[in-house]
Amino acid sequence: MLVLAAVSDLQYHRLRSAVAPDFTLARAPTWDVALETIRGRPVEIAVVDPMLCGARGQEVERLRVLFPSLPLILYTPVMTPELAPVLLAMGKCGITQVVLSPTEDHPKRLHDLLSEEAMRSASYRLLDQLSPALAPLPTELRWVLQEAMRSPAAVQTIQQVAARACSRTRASRSRTSQNGSDTPRPRRCNSTRANTSASPRAKCVCR
Repeated sequence: MLVLAAVSDLQYHRLRSAVAPDFTLARAPTWDVALETIRGRPVEIAVVDPMLCGARGQEVERLRVLFPSLPLILYTPVMTPELAPVLLAMGKCGITQVVLSPTEDHPKRLHDLLSEEAMRSASYRLLDQLSPALAPLPTELRWVLQEAMRSPAAVQTIQQVAARACSRTRASRSRTSQNGSDTPRPRRCNSTRANTSASPRAKCVCR
């Protein structure tokens, strides 16, 4: 899997030592090179430093606009007063994966993060391909299958799939009941045949 690395030299070497050979890195020392790489090569994940080349996050926002389906991971130096508002802005753009260097970029942490993002990216691509085939399925079953593909680690067995389907069904019925959509069923008459035969005129009174 090809990963764009728009980060400093030090961060690039740390990242490469952590994820090779499972991931191939495409080095981008500038934002122009990053754009050219994404447009010209099959990049599936981008690890970027919002402060690269003196930027303040605007280049990352640009990537998000130009390539909305490309997963972005922020890999940036330790928190500074200048970085805090940048990260807040990134969060508003939907970018939530952040690794701070050198306090959080342990090799296992970097490798696990890219592996999880790769699995999530592959699951979303598979879901897009299967959407037409899933459309005719019952709503509850379609929802569970979609959730399983979006979060493959969350559902692993048939029992778990059934449990999630039942949970969603109960929640749906609960909402329907709270909205007053359920109508009370009429109670059966408690009159017996003996009473009816003994008194033909007897009327059934249901309480």
